[in-house]
Amino acid sequence: MVVVLPREIGGLKKLEASLNKSRWIIGSPSVARKSPGVSAQFKMASQFSLAPTLGAMGMTKPFTREADFSGMDGARDLFLSAVVHKACVDVK
Repeated sequence: MVVVLPREIGGLKKLEASLNKSRWIIGSPSVARKSPGVSAQFKMASQFSLAPTLGAMGMTKPFTREADFSGMDGARDLFLSAVVHKACVDVK
């Protein structure tokens, strides 16, 4: 994990404005590496449906009875009812 902090109190806006690609290159002299001795534990999870996004991108047929997944089992009665993205982060 990379934590970026301003050098002075209230300096977040200035730091954000100064960020660019070269400041993130590993080994760049502008990136100071310090071990602040901070530890954190957290767990996050997120889940959402991809069907609306896929539909907006033109992928609508797989969600209807017109879908052709016959290559999977030879039948023409398969279609998608949902596509779900789920991500979990557990930092210990």
